[in-house]
Amino acid sequence: MTEKSDTIQIGSRLIGNNQPTYIIAEIGINHNGDARIAKTLIDVAADAKVDAVKFQKRHLPSLYRNDILTETEKFEQNFQYMIPVLKEVELAESDFSDLKQYCEDRGLEFLCTPFDALSADFLETLGVNAFKIASADLTNHELLSHVAEKGKPMLVSTGMSYWHEIEGAVLLLKGKKIPFALLHCRSVYPVWPREVRP
Repeated sequence: MTEKSDTIQIGSRLIGNNQPTYIIAEIGINHNGDARIAKTLIDVAADAKVDAVKFQKRHLPSLYRNDILTETEKFEQNFQYMIPVLKEVELAESDFSDLKQYCEDRGLEFLCTPFDALSADFLETLGVNAFKIASADLTNHELLSHVAEKGKPMLVSTGMSYWHEIEGAVLLLKGKKIPFALLHCRSVYPVWPREVRP
């Protein structure tokens, strides 16, 4: 939220105190790189009467060195596992444009998490109304600043973070004078109810 308000606005919806709960369906990369599956997931979300769906966007060469992308087998097991998965599930830019329109046709807000500056720039060209920031990037002040400069509301997850890291992100975003909200989350999927603090 901004310093002067306990609400932010995404599209036509106000979010905050005394407002209806804003429900975001996480699609992420669960479409497996298939735009048809993505549309099916959008349909399911729309039928469930959520407010928004959220995808992920990566420009892999911005995130990983070329040799990690091309000679993955030479690196640690986590790279050997994740790089092929990330390559497989990345949608084409034309798919994102089509899916955004499909969301709007179904009455849903299209949200997306950019993992790098080029992805954020691309989402800006799509005309997104807000940006979602992943927990892993809470301390990525370069990305936070780049996205904040676009002047759109930001939803920032705090999973895996220490208090001082959250405070650092909040200080940065307040300095940019843009509307934002922190999302308290547990970076465990699925999360045990006993591990969630009320």
